[in-house]
Amino acid sequence: MAYHYYQFKSKVSEIVRDDAGKLTDLDRDNFIQEAVKIYSKHRPREVIKDIAGSGAYDYSISIHLVSWVKGFSQIKRIEYPADEREPIYVDEEDYMVYENETGQFIRFLKDNPSSGEKMRITYTALHLLSETENTIPASDEDAVCNLAASLCSGALASYYAQTSDATIGADSVNYRTKSQEYGARAKMQKQIYLDHLGIKEGETTPSSAIGGEHVSSRRKGSLTH
Repeated sequence: MAYHYYQFKSKVSEIVRDDAGKLTDLDRDNFIQEAVKIYSKHRPREVIKDIAGSGAYDYSISIHLVSWVKGFSQIKRIEYPADEREPIYVDEEDYMVYENETGQFIRFLKDNPSSGEKMRITYTALHLLSETENTIPASDEDAVCNLAASLCSGALASYYAQTSDATIGADSVNYRTKSQEYGARAKMQKQIYLDHLGIKEGETTPSSAIGGEHVSSRRKGSLTH
């Protein structure tokens, strides 16, 4: 069962163990959202949208693909015409993302999708995590919690490396040690995330995802039919 946002926040706080309360709720929430963006780069959300053909060759992305994020989203595949028994996928050379002063468009290069037919667009988008929505798969939630905790722990390590705050007992606290402890925990928490996704330090893509889809697993069709 997917975490509610309050459960996500509670889990991150439990992992971080900021007993002195140096991180505000806003700090934690910002680090959680940053972790969601990082995770989205590794395992983007796939969104499927059906678009009715109109006889045109341009289709506005802002109108039809509402979750599209410029600079992040990519088209994974286009099925056209949709709902054939054996799916027909448009070859990548037969369409492009085109931009002019009014915005971005899916431009078909060899044909105009006919009125009465539809195309099925699969594209990538950022994951969403809020009080009302969570698109992160349940199997990855703990890993993303650890990534968010790593960002929090890294901030605490930086704080304790620079602080001389006597309000938490400067005489008895070794700030350098505390900084080192949070730094080590940040690395450990990040490694839990990387291991779960199968990513080596320094990589940006899980090794299992390198190479993308196998073309042999689907039939690619031309727009002309």
